[in-house]
Amino acid sequence: MSIEVKKTKSGLVLTKTNQEPSNSKGWQDRYDINCPYCLEGFDCAPSIFHMMGAYELGGGSCPSCKEMMEIHFHPETNSMTTHKAVRESVH
Repeated sequence: MSIEVKKTKSGLVLTKTNQEPSNSKGWQDRYDINCPYCLEGFDCAPSIFHMMGAYELGGGSCPSCKEMMEIHFHPETNSMTTHKAVRESVH
Protein backbone atom coordinates (compact mmCIF):
# COMPACT_ATOMS: atom_id res chain seq x y z
CA MET A 1 0.00 0.00 0.00
CA SER A 2 1.08 3.57 -0.59
CA ILE A 3 -0.57 6.97 -0.64
CA GLU A 4 -0.92 9.11 -3.75
CA VAL A 5 -0.85 12.88 -3.20
CA LYS A 6 -2.43 15.35 -5.62
CA LYS A 7 -2.21 19.12 -5.23
CA THR A 8 -5.45 21.01 -5.80
CA LYS A 9 -6.48 24.65 -5.45
CA SER A 10 -7.97 23.89 -2.03
CA GLY A 11 -5.03 21.82 -0.71
CA LEU A 12 -3.87 18.22 -0.93
CA VAL A 13 -5.92 15.14 -1.78
CA LEU A 14 -4.57 11.89 -0.29
CA THR A 15 -5.61 8.62 -1.93
CA LYS A 16 -4.72 5.10 -0.76
CA THR A 17 -3.36 2.90 -3.59
CA ASN A 18 -2.27 -0.72 -3.95
CA GLN A 19 1.14 0.28 -5.30
CA GLU A 20 4.27 -0.66 -3.44
CA PRO A 21 6.10 2.25 -1.77
CA SER A 22 8.87 3.72 -3.92
CA ASN A 23 11.38 2.99 -1.13
CA SER A 24 11.22 -0.72 -0.31
CA LYS A 25 13.29 -0.20 2.85
CA GLY A 26 10.39 1.68 4.42
CA TRP A 27 12.12 5.09 4.57
CA GLN A 28 14.47 4.03 7.34
CA ASP A 29 17.36 5.98 5.83
CA ARG A 30 18.63 9.10 7.55
CA TYR A 31 20.27 11.96 5.69
CA ASP A 32 22.95 14.44 6.70
CA ILE A 33 21.59 17.99 6.47
CA ASN A 34 22.71 21.44 7.62
CA CYS A 35 20.68 24.23 9.18
CA PRO A 36 20.35 27.06 6.63
CA TYR A 37 20.67 29.61 9.48
CA CYS A 38 23.56 28.48 11.73
CA LEU A 39 24.99 25.76 9.40
CA GLU A 40 24.96 23.18 12.23
CA GLY A 41 24.99 19.65 10.81
CA PHE A 42 22.63 16.86 11.95
CA ASP A 43 20.78 13.90 10.50
CA CYS A 44 17.15 13.71 9.45
CA ALA A 45 14.67 11.03 8.38
CA PRO A 46 12.07 11.71 5.68
CA SER A 47 8.76 13.06 6.98
CA ILE A 48 5.37 11.47 6.45
CA PHE A 49 4.76 14.06 3.71
CA HIS A 50 7.95 12.92 1.97
CA MET A 51 6.79 9.31 2.26
CA MET A 52 3.49 10.24 0.57
CA GLY A 53 5.26 11.89 -2.37
CA ALA A 54 4.93 15.54 -1.33
CA TYR A 55 8.70 16.01 -1.38
CA GLU A 56 8.68 19.75 -0.60
CA LEU A 57 6.41 19.63 2.46
CA GLY A 58 8.91 18.61 5.14
CA GLY A 59 9.93 21.00 7.86
CA GLY A 60 11.32 21.28 11.32
CA SER A 61 13.47 23.30 13.67
CA CYS A 62 17.22 23.24 14.13
CA PRO A 63 18.25 21.46 17.34
CA SER A 64 20.93 24.13 17.92
CA CYS A 65 19.50 27.55 17.00
CA LYS A 66 15.78 26.52 17.02
CA GLU A 67 15.03 28.36 13.72
CA MET A 68 12.35 26.80 11.50
CA MET A 69 13.41 25.40 8.12
CA GLU A 70 11.92 23.65 5.12
CA ILE A 71 13.34 20.20 4.41
CA HIS A 72 12.98 18.93 0.85
CA PHE A 73 13.53 15.32 -0.19
CA HIS A 74 14.92 14.55 -3.66
CA PRO A 75 14.22 10.89 -4.55
CA GLU A 76 16.01 11.15 -7.90
CA THR A 77 19.31 11.81 -6.10
CA ASN A 78 18.35 10.18 -2.78
CA SER A 79 19.23 13.36 -0.89
CA MET A 80 17.71 16.09 1.26
CA THR A 81 18.18 19.86 1.21
CA THR A 82 17.19 22.57 3.67
CA HIS A 83 15.90 26.08 3.04
CA LYS A 84 15.04 29.00 5.28
CA ALA A 85 11.35 28.88 6.14
CA VAL A 86 9.22 31.36 4.22
CA ARG A 87 7.31 33.49 6.67
CA GLU A 88 4.13 34.99 5.34
CA SER A 89 2.04 37.42 7.29
CA VAL A 90 -1.72 37.47 7.06
CA HIS A 91 -3.39 40.87 7.21
